[in-house]
Amino acid sequence: MKRIHGRSARIWMLSMGSILLALTMTGCATVPSWARLPQSQFPAKVQAVVFEDGTSLDRQHGVSWGNWTVSFGRSSPIASLPNDSGNIYNSFIIIDSLSCSNPVSGAVECQLGMAKYRSYCFVSAVGWARPLIIVCPTALRFE
Repeated sequence: MKRIHGRSARIWMLSMGSILLALTMTGCATVPSWARLPQSQFPAKVQAVVFEDGTSLDRQHGVSWGNWTVSFGRSSPIASLPNDSGNIYNSFIIIDSLSCSNPVSGAVECQLGMAKYRSYCFVSAVGWARPLIIVCPTALRFE
């Protein structure tokens, strides 16, 4: 394999960056459908949160990560886009009114957060030192 040095390396890196940017902008990169939802879709009642492996978080099914199981709470979960201020890095979809249960600590109300412009999703609850990082869902279904 031939090594690339100096100016050639910078040109190669710029070329690769341009290709990746072009793939992202043309839709060739995988972007979940929920990441393209406009602010006008929110708030909305959530019917289901669907993951790539086919699991679904809905009224009948919970989803587990480690010792934590996330399920719908007593009221219908609501998806909101509270901080879509134009700064794409602060744009999160938040789903409230979920229940997180653990055999040791019991059940607590929690929320699911999804960064619209990054592959970053989490589950968090009041009192948790840090959120539980999870694989992002592929789709949201609203009532």
